[in-house]
Amino acid sequence: MQSLDATSELLEATDAEIDAAVQHADPMVLRGLLHQLTGDEAVAAIRPTPQVGIDAAKLVDPASVADLRARAAAFLKAHRDAGGAPDLGPSGRLPRSLALAAGVDAVPADDLELWLEELALDPYVRGVAPVEAPAGFSVVVIGAGMGGLNVAVQLAHAGIDFTVVEKNNGVGGTWYENRYPGARVDSPSRTYSHIVGVDFEARYPFCPRDENERYFDWVADRYGVRDRIVFDTEVTSLDWDDAGARWEVRAKGPDGERVWRPDVVVSAVGMMSRPSIPAIAGATIRQTFIEPLVSAIAFISRSGPTSAGTIACRAGMLNTIVLAEKKEITSNCQ
Repeated sequence: MQSLDATSELLEATDAEIDAAVQHADPMVLRGLLHQLTGDEAVAAIRPTPQVGIDAAKLVDPASVADLRARAAAFLKAHRDAGGAPDLGPSGRLPRSLALAAGVDAVPADDLELWLEELALDPYVRGVAPVEAPAGFSVVVIGAGMGGLNVAVQLAHAGIDFTVVEKNNGVGGTWYENRYPGARVDSPSRTYSHIVGVDFEARYPFCPRDENERYFDWVADRYGVRDRIVFDTEVTSLDWDDAGARWEVRAKGPDGERVWRPDVVVSAVGMMSRPSIPAIAGATIRQTFIEPLVSAIAFISRSGPTSAGTIACRAGMLNTIVLAEKKEITSNCQ
């Protein structure tokens, strides 16, 4: 297997900095990682509490945790002093090392391929190798959110000509659109990312909206696909030309209508970037509260979160007017 990079951060770290850094490592992860790097069965012999229901196995014995952290620090210091990069260990050791990190006896055989993919030792493990596409072959991807960016990165890696058409003026999809106060992921951010995003240094375990947007910008720039995205342009129609065996993609942008004729179209439009307007009867409610609320959300998605008070005000007044059984209420919202 390949070697880890001997980063300047490790080579320049003091003993105290290494000792402090390993205090932040999850003990279960250290258990599997040290076994993979060293093959030390003494690490494997450190037993965690068993998994109970959805509560994962844990290492809670203070002496065992301290032992693992000390072993990790000693390993890092030794490689720092040697000035070299540690080898990742034999690939045949990975199934047991992954099981040790997860606190299970063994990785189920049917799941092993997925576990190895998620480890991201090969960021392109779910992609295709560079191919020799037919002359003139092209792809149009609709949307530059999480799915569209992933398709773009994989097409670029494969050497296939493509264009991404994005209705907004930035990447991120739903995370570009939604800027309400407190927006963030409700699943661990390491699971809410691409395999190719393994090197992104997320600053939170559950990233807020701005950090998610930073991640999508990082993907677009890291893998050089931003220049392949046509922004502020929304697809209006798709038609298949049976005789020419191509799609006709029409879109509206700042300079009017544009047309592409690709061999393949990938729709990555997502499901959470369009407002769902409640069907509340009454012209006063709709015109005074619902429509301004939707307009405020759309404005914030393009202008940033500075107008969040507009949404809060409109939403609060909408709630008040509904509870008041549609009696007319004067709004002080500006």
